[in-house]
Amino acid sequence: MKKMTLSLGCILTLLILAMIALCLFQSPSFDDYVPVYLKKEFGQFGSIHWYLTKCNGRYSTIPFFLLIAASNNFVALYPYLLIFFILFSILAIYWFLDTISRNMFTGTLQRGQLLLLSAILTFTFLAVIPEVASYYYWFATSITYLFPFSLFLLYLAAWCSFFTKEKKWKYAMILFLLGLLLGGCNEVMMYFVFAIPFLIAAIMVSMQQKIPAPVFLVLAGAILMAIIVLNMPGNGTRTNHYESTQSIFTSFTGSVFRTFKFFLLLFSNPLFYISCAGVIVACSFIRQDIKGYFSKKKSNWLLEILILFALVFGFDLVIRQLANYVVPPRATNILVCISLLGWWWIIIMNAYRFSALLNWLQIHHNKARLYFCNLFILGLLGSNYFMQLVSNIITLPTHDIVLKQRVKIIRDAKDSGRNTAYIPSYHKEVEKELERKFKGKSRFVKDEFPFPPSFAYFKDEPYSKEDAYFYAEYYGIDSIATDTARYARWGLTNIFPNDQPVK
Repeated sequence: MKKMTLSLGCILTLLILAMIALCLFQSPSFDDYVPVYLKKEFGQFGSIHWYLTKCNGRYSTIPFFLLIAASNNFVALYPYLLIFFILFSILAIYWFLDTISRNMFTGTLQRGQLLLLSAILTFTFLAVIPEVASYYYWFATSITYLFPFSLFLLYLAAWCSFFTKEKKWKYAMILFLLGLLLGGCNEVMMYFVFAIPFLIAAIMVSMQQKIPAPVFLVLAGAILMAIIVLNMPGNGTRTNHYESTQSIFTSFTGSVFRTFKFFLLLFSNPLFYISCAGVIVACSFIRQDIKGYFSKKKSNWLLEILILFALVFGFDLVIRQLANYVVPPRATNILVCISLLGWWWIIIMNAYRFSALLNWLQIHHNKARLYFCNLFILGLLGSNYFMQLVSNIITLPTHDIVLKQRVKIIRDAKDSGRNTAYIPSYHKEVEKELERKFKGKSRFVKDEFPFPPSFAYFKDEPYSKEDAYFYAEYYGIDSIATDTARYARWGLTNIFPNDQPVK
């Protein structure tokens, strides 16, 4: 068993190092270029005010995004910022598991065991989410989605401590403050930080328990957070002041379809079932008083699963009907992670229903762990995520060279006194670089490994009418010439209007 655990630990360590190493080949993209222009146009704090009133009302994350992305060293620090958010997410998972294990399970997990479990959760998330690029490798989403999700894990850990420790007012205040902070991060956090306290209160009422006074503080915080978010001017502007552009029937139908499609992500992935099996194995060491507490609940597992479905459906419906948006992959990533946590929590709450199985698993715990480790290794190494990881290890260095070559072209043009820089098409430059690296094998490489790499959040800004001017502004060139058009930077759009680019 020790050899298998060591093997699993070594494999996951190598994969984590590979994921971190890929940060070194990432470049700013899309929204990352905007803060420099906003700072130049409105000033640092003026840009924050403009964004929160004209674009969106994420009052917790937008100020930090604009402050960091507008700094002079942003490009140089870009890979290390991504690495910081990845490491922080792993640390948050570690803290979450440590809190859960100490408060709900017998025995004490060693540091090495917690690190291994943290890696298992990390790669389960990565293997199931739809878009790794916007989960790990884009600064704008790292600060608005990944970092808040890490804080959300601490929020859940605080709920666990609230119910298992005595200083309830202390943890209620932590939950109150974390709720206000998370609500201003993104729409996913706002939704769940609002819903969870009311779900907990409803469960306590159904069990005929008196709701402790500190819970009302958390409920008040959730209501206050919702009021602040809904009244942020930027959120009103972004959503057309919450006026729906389609009928409720259309939104309802679309949400049913998207909910089905969402859960298909989970149900079609073997690691979902393997992770659930791992939670069942872990439940063999759940404390008896915890099992006894959950045995008093009035709901059954089927109702709890329906509630989880309803939460996902409700989120999609709210976004469609009030915000006039379809949930993007970057938000779906976090929704998938929270749903996985929900499935695992349902298993824990219903552990008392399969006590005979848990007793057998406790007796044969080493064998059960061995089977789980084997299944997890096979599931992970056979997953589409692992295939994509291998592909990106091969393609990202070439992708990075091509993007850096674009920056060099602009700098060379500026140094020679030219106001316009010609940017060749991405795929032409990729072919040229592959031919240089692999000589006559470049076609084989391109056929086997697609470009752009799936782990790079790439929007090809110079060839985008909507984004080329920000790209030109960021690198300080008057205009960008491409194979099809010329785009002026934002400050010169009165000369070269970007809605009618000069050819």
